[in-house]
Amino acid sequence: VSRHKLASLVFLVNPTVIDFAFSQLRMALAVSLMMFALFLRNQKTLLIALLMLASCIHTAAFLILLIYFAVKILISRPVVGKLNGFHCWLVCIGIGLAILLIIGPFRAGILSMLGDRRAEYDVGARSIKYAIFWMMLLLTAATQEKSYFEIEGNGIAITFLAIFAGGAFLDIYNDLFLSSAYPLIISSILTLSAQKKRLILPLYFVAVTAQWNLWLNGA
Repeated sequence: VSRHKLASLVFLVNPTVIDFAFSQLRMALAVSLMMFALFLRNQKTLLIALLMLASCIHTAAFLILLIYFAVKILISRPVVGKLNGFHCWLVCIGIGLAILLIIGPFRAGILSMLGDRRAEYDVGARSIKYAIFWMMLLLTAATQEKSYFEIEGNGIAITFLAIFAGGAFLDIYNDLFLSSAYPLIISSILTLSAQKKRLILPLYFVAVTAQWNLWLNGA
């Protein structure tokens, strides 16, 4: 809101966010606490307390924190200064592929060590057809200047999109990575260059309209 004004909240009124908020209450609460913690980086005690609380609420918070710190370290301002935009994009893709290994081949073992009951069952991925728009956004970000990646949230959003897109191809559970990072993903759209934004925004509204149609018809 501070970057894109109050009107940007309209983008959050869609089936992805609504379903996430009501069907995954613990995860939604954990993500909300972590998002809030980002605004309190100068208050370290409260920041640590919120992150610890989020991790206690849902084990997926550990994975999200891993992604956050990986992006923050590998695409920090000193590093970005030595890279161009495409190189920054490749770093995000690399982090995403590493996370796919954790939630794919290594998932059951890690969850078993954490004592998580989800080690016993698997959840399917969103289809490639469903993910087409988000893949287009991911590819569009590859053409952005490095200043785009100097905005911390953009690097995180692109990493989450890379995991979501990769999960669609490899049939690895990926819905969490779209829904939990949705505010950052919307922000990444709104900070695209003007020319690319004119291309992406109409496609976004087409994709969301189709999503509403499927959701309201119980598909």
